[in-house]
Amino acid sequence: MNISHQPIIYAASFGEKNWLWDQCRKEHTIVVLNDRDLHEFWQKSNRDTYIKKAMQLPYRPAKKRGAASRWYNLMGVLKQTRNDLWIHRDVDEGQLYWTYSSEDDIRFQDAIDQPSHYPIVIGSKTCAPWSCLVEHPTQCAEIPASPEYTA
Repeated sequence: MNISHQPIIYAASFGEKNWLWDQCRKEHTIVVLNDRDLHEFWQKSNRDTYIKKAMQLPYRPAKKRGAASRWYNLMGVLKQTRNDLWIHRDVDEGQLYWTYSSEDDIRFQDAIDQPSHYPIVIGSKTCAPWSCLVEHPTQCAEIPASPEYTA
């Protein structure tokens, strides 16, 4: 991988209760979730309608305009990320993990959210294999400045 820009650092959470984390680790992906009823508005870059509809969802409405706006932005972040550093905290293990996003295009897949059972669209992007940042409480692994990998 050739990093031609200053990488951006993102903190990642993979769905409510991180239910997609195991899949991300196994498949070397970064994922973002979108409500299926809202996804078409994101695809058409219709931010205002997306936000309005997000605040009216019958099963999980955004309580504030700022939250709905953040939901809209997340899929765009995933679409645009290229060779950026992503960090994830596995709360069950108490470990930090890191990866670099690939230059691949985002892929979309319809799914059912596991905790809530509402219909979603999963946006995913390949990444370098997830690596554990903290192997032991007293030791930290270093993140390489310019990773080399083939996604």
